[in-house]
Amino acid sequence: MTLTPAPAFDYVTEPAALAALCDALRAAPWVALDTEFERSRTFHAELCLVQIAAPGVLACIDPLALTDLTPLAAALAEGTGAKLLHAARQDLEVLARLDGRLPAPLFDTQVAAGLAGFADNIGYADLVRQLLDITLDKSQTRTDWRQRPLTRAQLDYAAADVLHLEPLAARLREKLASLGRLAWLAEDCAALLDPDLYRQAPETAWQRLRGLNALAPAAQARAVALAAWRERLAQARNLPRGWVLKDDELLAIAAAAPHEARELTRFAPDNGNLRRHGEALVEILHGPLPEQPPATRRLTPAGRNALKALTAKAQAIASSLGLAASLLVTRRELEALVCGEVPRRLRDGWRGEALAALLAEPPTREVPLWE
Repeated sequence: MTLTPAPAFDYVTEPAALAALCDALRAAPWVALDTEFERSRTFHAELCLVQIAAPGVLACIDPLALTDLTPLAAALAEGTGAKLLHAARQDLEVLARLDGRLPAPLFDTQVAAGLAGFADNIGYADLVRQLLDITLDKSQTRTDWRQRPLTRAQLDYAAADVLHLEPLAARLREKLASLGRLAWLAEDCAALLDPDLYRQAPETAWQRLRGLNALAPAAQARAVALAAWRERLAQARNLPRGWVLKDDELLAIAAAAPHEARELTRFAPDNGNLRRHGEALVEILHGPLPEQPPATRRLTPAGRNALKALTAKAQAIASSLGLAASLLVTRRELEALVCGEVPRRLRDGWRGEALAALLAEPPTREVPLWE
């Protein structure tokens, strides 16, 4: 294995330099892209650095020095060359906030690797090592990207994250072509460009709650409502969700459903939000509740057995395709199938074809499968 040398790159901090770079990107046959951001103290991720590679181009763009990155968003959306990213979802969420447009067409090397038989969610450094026999320096993994000035070591590390995306994409494209799976990749990458993925609607905030299915059905409905309230407040104040109310506190309140605002403080004595919003929270707990999403239903013992059998069948199909089972179908999707719902992602496309036999078997209704 070889260590990658520190690359030579442009550090873009002026509008004129950004404009020149954007002109080059529009005409490029491909553009490799990565971002560095921080979100430990905010709801919305703070974009701290954008790394770009293209034929004859390697640059680190400083969003903290530039007041307007909309020219970059426009160039990435309008240029016809493939946009190469690894594990693109979080990068796309950050970039979508620039002007609402997303870099297209997309080639996500993590998605491509999974479809080619590599481990699901394989990291960039591991993929570079396995496919290109290059070892990357990961000494800056936990760096604070908000600090200024950035050190040369930080910038070298950041630039290396796009340096190898094009050769990775070329190897993966060749592999997927031999497997007849380029259409699978196009389908999954197109799905990542759906703007709804990045809107973070309060009504879907319950999907991020860990432990929700352990609650009784009525408590689950209350937790869904509390999660929407927390999401709205976190977005309005640009605070991490856990700073508004931690998951375990939210679930405990939903389970207990206190009738008095003063009772809320026993779940989190130091949380001022419970004091400030106590009356509103009690109204949520004991007012009209949203319809319980199917994915929150608690399975009965028979339902858990049905889920186990369905999981085994899905794993067998994934194994026959040389794929990680989690890439083919998620546990949440399997739970929805047990509850009689077919998730949209499984209705069409390559997953629908791969799972056709499984989807054709309706779950038994001889005994209740969920509460």
